[in-house]
Amino acid sequence: MTIVANVVDPSDNSIPVHGVVPSTLVGLLYDYLENRGIDAATLLNERRPDTGRHDLARYPARRWQQLLQAAARHLDDPLLGLKLGQTVTAAHFGVIGYVLHNCADLGAAFERFRRFERLVYDMEPADIRLAPDALVLEWGVGHGRPGPLVDETAVTALVAFARTLTGQTVRPQSIGFVNPEPAQRAPYTDYFGCPVLFEQPRTWVRVPLHALALPLRAADPALLSLLENQAEAQLAGLPAADEIQQAVRSAIARLLPEADPGLDAVAAQLNTSSRTLHRRLAQRQVNFRQLLDATRLELAEQHLTDPRLTLADVALLLGYSEQSAFTRAFKGWTGQTPAAWRRAYRNVSGPHRA
Repeated sequence: MTIVANVVDPSDNSIPVHGVVPSTLVGLLYDYLENRGIDAATLLNERRPDTGRHDLARYPARRWQQLLQAAARHLDDPLLGLKLGQTVTAAHFGVIGYVLHNCADLGAAFERFRRFERLVYDMEPADIRLAPDALVLEWGVGHGRPGPLVDETAVTALVAFARTLTGQTVRPQSIGFVNPEPAQRAPYTDYFGCPVLFEQPRTWVRVPLHALALPLRAADPALLSLLENQAEAQLAGLPAADEIQQAVRSAIARLLPEADPGLDAVAAQLNTSSRTLHRRLAQRQVNFRQLLDATRLELAEQHLTDPRLTLADVALLLGYSEQSAFTRAFKGWTGQTPAAWRRAYRNVSGPHRA
């Protein structure tokens, strides 16, 4: 069997992703495979997730990425994410799926999605804002770059579910992915019905404002209230963001303008030993260098959006003594030079920024 390169490893240049997804979303892949006569548990070497519990299991984002890659290899299908997302149902979103189902209109559903996003996609939080002509949902890469399969499944599922809720073919104004250009672009534009761009500084979906007024087919205000209470309880039960990782990222950010912060320097900032810090990160399956790179990338993107800063300024703020070293590192993370990223950001955000 011939394996398409970007199926085998769709994130060669990516920073490993952090975060979790619920077992209900993982169940989407099992349903997809089993509907094609494939024994998903055998193929994925893992039993079907238990989605019947109130306190649903949560899968590390890296494991979700690996399951998708295994399925794509077996199917020899680089478009798996695009196809998988189209099969999503309310049950695959868990309680939030039913919350969205019972909202009055699509705008109210997106508001609930913003409020309860962690229940269905606890990785990179969405930046949701109103532009003059659209609702913009945007995801950065501060928590890693999970690759085409994860990103395309998530974005396609969001659009597919909006169409299910309204009973209409909701067409975004445009969609952007941070991932490389695929071998086939037509399947994306055919399904979404709008321009789809790749190698963008962020992943985004732009929903035209008129679509937000579309009524939902199953709206039930009384049931919505009960479901929201259940969703609030689940949200309150989620673990807080990992404090040690946040502390390390904050220490790295403080140290970067002065020098390249190593493990010893960060440990000193946190009043602990480097050995203890290494052990605490290892317990969370986090590598210090990966955390340093993820923090640098997040800060780099923030600085590059500021037109007052030159590329040399950004390099110095990130602890690089030479701009060329920053350029090499940034291209390794994103596949683009900082200058190209900045141009892409201006092209995307310039005329649309609210």
